[in-house]
Amino acid sequence: MADIEALNGETFELASNAYRSADNESLAWMRAEAASVLGQIALRTDGDYGRALSEEALRYFEAQQMHDMVANELYMSAFSWWKQRDSQSLKNAEQLFRRSAEAAQRADNPFGVAYAEAGLCGVLEQQGRVAEALLSCRASLPKLKGIRHITEYSTNVNYAAALLANKEPGQAMVILESLAKDWPEWDVGYHGYRYYFIRGQTYAALDHYEAAVSDLNVALSELLEFGDNSWARNNRLVQARFRVEQLAQSLERKTLEAAEKDRRHRLLVVSGVIVTLLLSVIVMMLLRHRRFYRRMAFTDPLTGLANRRYTEARAQEAFVHAKARQQPLFIALLDLDRFKTCNDRYGHDAGDEALKRFAYVASKILRPGDIFGRWGGEEFLLVLQGVDRDEANTILERLRSAAAAERLKLAPDYPLHFSAGVVGLQHDTEQLAELLTLADQALYQAKEAGRNRSYFAKDYAVLN
Repeated sequence: MADIEALNGETFELASNAYRSADNESLAWMRAEAASVLGQIALRTDGDYGRALSEEALRYFEAQQMHDMVANELYMSAFSWWKQRDSQSLKNAEQLFRRSAEAAQRADNPFGVAYAEAGLCGVLEQQGRVAEALLSCRASLPKLKGIRHITEYSTNVNYAAALLANKEPGQAMVILESLAKDWPEWDVGYHGYRYYFIRGQTYAALDHYEAAVSDLNVALSELLEFGDNSWARNNRLVQARFRVEQLAQSLERKTLEAAEKDRRHRLLVVSGVIVTLLLSVIVMMLLRHRRFYRRMAFTDPLTGLANRRYTEARAQEAFVHAKARQQPLFIALLDLDRFKTCNDRYGHDAGDEALKRFAYVASKILRPGDIFGRWGGEEFLLVLQGVDRDEANTILERLRSAAAAERLKLAPDYPLHFSAGVVGLQHDTEQLAELLTLADQALYQAKEAGRNRSYFAKDYAVLN
């Protein structure tokens, strides 16, 4: 997935320069990307300005029907409204989270849907709409489970709060106790206060008043600590700021007779260091989050391969490149044979194992430049560039042999075979969709001929 990682090389400086420079229509995509990065930085400190930048990026992404990016922009804007916590802001957040979920659904991105539902879980709980909050919490948590991201933690806390409001303190306590075991010694910021506050109320509802008082005191301490420090206190910025302030005080004591101008100059230098450190930390954190969101937007969560949308986008790029340079290109649709039988006989877990093992084998066998992704169900798309017909068949047969050698733990008698429909780029081919249609027809012929073989489109000459 090196291509996905390459999308994450943005820096604050590059984003700023790109935003200023990309002022014509041909560079609209660059300005939108830059506005997205800068907007997410600004949302940390200036919600209105950050949302204005995000809205600019959103207009472009919507016009291009880039639904995964639309979902991301809407989520970040919704989250900034949610943090303001007043009644109107919560309504704004709810509306944007719902739009984010719809966009993620259109992008076939279940993780994006889960994140939007997690936001709705918190917003609806804070609005007192308990039944709706419970539905959103339960919709999001199965997908978030095990990702070890703060969203998983905060959604569990919000779920417990909704259960408590629904007069289910026993169930709420089960959720809270599991968090204490699964997230030891994590710095969870504001959500640490929320955890102890909700658990204290839950203890009280269960008539454990001593434990309730203890937790509510801890909640107060956490809230005071959170208020005194910035959202980034879990890094070393606070320590650096403290040391700088100590140095400034020492210098002040030793230079009481120095000129006011010199003293102000020193303070400006110190402030500049702090601001530089803060911006560096913000950019690093933003890029980590952005990498995480992008990976979710472009990856099939079961196999780890590129999902259909990203695979099709890369196939389109390869098609345009090959056609412009009159270079050979072959597209193959691969379908696991008798996959439904595997599911029916051994269960869906065995089917999932088959898909994951096939993806793993393909990642080992295929060349670094080959494009391979999950197309849907048990289908995969393979794009081979710079090869002739015989070379394309050799690659497919090498993959076929490696897959056939695999033995599944959950379905030991299921052979990992596949059929393939293959089509080559012709000089009169105008659209990628034409090749996909021909490949699908050839795949049908391969299935009709007995499976576990490759057919090339048009003449249907069987290979293997």
